[in-house]
Amino acid sequence: MARARLIAAGTTLLVLAAVPLAGAKPNDRVSANAAAVAAGDPIRAEVRNGTTAKETEIIGQFDATTGSKGGYVTRQSNTQTGAKAGGGAIYGCRGAAGGTAAGSAPCLRASNLAAGFAFEFAGEGDVVGQISVGDGKTANAKAKPFTTNATGVATGLNADQVDGKSATDFAPATAMTFAIVSDSGATPPAPTVTGPAATAATPPTVTFAASAANDGVYTIDFKRDVSKCSYTASVAGSSAARAPGVAAVSGQVNQVAVNLGSAAGAAPADPRVPNRGSFHVQVIC
Repeated sequence: MARARLIAAGTTLLVLAAVPLAGAKPNDRVSANAAAVAAGDPIRAEVRNGTTAKETEIIGQFDATTGSKGGYVTRQSNTQTGAKAGGGAIYGCRGAAGGTAAGSAPCLRASNLAAGFAFEFAGEGDVVGQISVGDGKTANAKAKPFTTNATGVATGLNADQVDGKSATDFAPATAMTFAIVSDSGATPPAPTVTGPAATAATPPTVTFAASAANDGVYTIDFKRDVSKCSYTASVAGSSAARAPGVAAVSGQVNQVAVNLGSAAGAAPADPRVPNRGSFHVQVIC
């Protein structure tokens, strides 16, 4: 029976022409318990060969090609098709944790000694591959699919979690807005506001009025629904005697009221005086 004959020559594998294997018969099998492969022994197809004590190298020297064949020192391909078609290659090992850096070789290492790619994976399906830990079914929060010392942006990669946080835990930019209110203290009050506009034609607006208790209350209209959002306000400049009160305006889904409180009048009998000032408001929906 004529087959391509591969000779295990110590540390280098030589590829010879197809020659008859001495005494070979169709579907020959050798013992899976063969102790070792000696230098020069043939490597037989469709059987388990013995165990070597040294590396077997396959060395080539030729250029890449754009053709369907050539350009690689070895090629393994399974031409079977269908739902249960077999694979092209499988590699197994029993290396300890840590890989090359820890002195333990991985099952597969691709090392480009020039500046080109070390690997390329290509597939025609919606999912190109899978990285599994353990049985491949049980989630393992401690396991990492891979690590890298590269800190550049990996174009096209999608992350479902960042530092254990899901994408849904972060507010999108469109769910945040703010207003910067400035009040010079002029009479009558004429506060101004700056902040992101809901649309180009609808920037936020602000008005000032004293409440029934004579507190100074600013009402900011964000020109968008902020009724289901959270609000924080902080006084600009020097610290205030108390933090501003901030709340949604009842019946007005676009508006938020900021209460700066009031101060005592000049005389004990005088009414309290509404506080005025500049502040920032942040809205997170």
